[in-house]
Order: sequence, then C-alpha cells, then structure tokens
Amino acid sequence: MGNEINIVRAKTSLEDRRMRGKEIVRKIVATYCRVSTDGEEQLNSFSSQVKYYTELIEKDPD
Repeated sequence: MGNEINIVRAKTSLEDRRMRGKEIVRKIVATYCRVSTDGEEQLNSFSSQVKYYTELIEKDPD
C-alpha cells in the first residue's frame, strides 16, 4: 500500500458565503488515516477511516 493523499474540497466558495451574509471563518483541517500491517482486516480499516472522515468533512464544508 503506497502513500495516498485525497483532497476533499468545500462545496461553496468564500465568495458565495459572503454573498449570503454568513460570517466567514476559514478552517483548515487534515485527517490522518493509517494501518499498521498489510493484512486484509487492516486494509478494510483504512478504507473505513477514509470514508468516515471524507463524509464528516463533506457534511460541513464550512
């Protein structure tokens, strides 16, 4: 398993939020997913971690 970086972009731009009158607070977040072995259960764990954090970030793009 090689190194992999996935970028989850916000669904709205800062300009869109300004136009809707929302206060703009910019957050930078990062997640770190890892496994300790190449075993099958660990590979499933990695996929589950990536899915969990991707969904969490996409749920609240602000």
